[in-house]
Amino acid sequence: MKKTISILIYEKEFFLNSILKEQLSKIANYHITLVDNNENLFEIIKENFFDVGIINLDNSKDDTLKLIKIFKDKNDHKNLIIYHDELTKYNAYINENNIIYLIKPFKLNTLFNYIIDILNNEENNKTIIYLMEHLIFYPVKKIIYNDKKETKEHLTEKETDLLEYLIKNKNSEILKKNLLISVWGIDKNINTHTLETHLYRLRQKLYKIEPNLTFSLINQNGKYIFKNN
Repeated sequence: MKKTISILIYEKEFFLNSILKEQLSKIANYHITLVDNNENLFEIIKENFFDVGIINLDNSKDDTLKLIKIFKDKNDHKNLIIYHDELTKYNAYINENNIIYLIKPFKLNTLFNYIIDILNNEENNKTIIYLMEHLIFYPVKKIIYNDKKETKEHLTEKETDLLEYLIKNKNSEILKKNLLISVWGIDKNINTHTLETHLYRLRQKLYKIEPNLTFSLINQNGKYIFKNN
C-alpha cells in the first residue's frame, strides 16, 4: 500500500488557499490540512506530523521563529516552504535549516515548482529514515542497518509499524490506546501485555544493532515518549 504524504497549508488569503488546495488535491496519495487561523496553527503543528509545510508568515509577527522551530522540531528533517512580504531577521536560521523562503510577490509557478520538487523527493526517499547518522531504518524492507558496522537487524511487521509510529510522534506523549489503535487498528481484544512484549523486542533489536543509541523510549505514567537524549 502506497504511503500517503501529509501536507500542511497555512494561508489566510482565500484565493490563494483555494488554488493551492485545488492543484494539490489533483495529486493522488496526498492528505492536505488547510489552516487559516494563527492560534489553531500552533496547536495543529504541535499535535500532528507533516511531511511538507507551506506557510504564509504575514500574520505570525514576532512568533515567526517559534512557529518555524516547532514545525522543524516536530517533523525533524521534513520540508518547509515559507513566504512573506519582506526579508525576515531570521534569515540565518532559515538558511542553516534548508528552509525555502520566498518573498512576495512571486509567481505561483515558482511555488508549485518547489512543491513538486519536494513531493518528488518525498516519493523517492520516504522508505529511508535516519535514526542516527549511521543508523538507517527501511520500513518497506523491515530492516534497520548500521552503516558503520555494516550489520542489519530484521523487524517484524508490527515492530516496523510501531517504530514508524514512534518516529512520527517523536518527543510527544503517546497514550497506550493510541498506539494500539494506530498499530493494531483497534483497541479491543488487544491487551497491554501484547503491546509491552512488542515494545520490549523492539528495544532489544535497537540496542543490539546500536548499543550507543542517541534516543530512548520511555514509559511514564502510562504514556510513552520516544525522544532524543
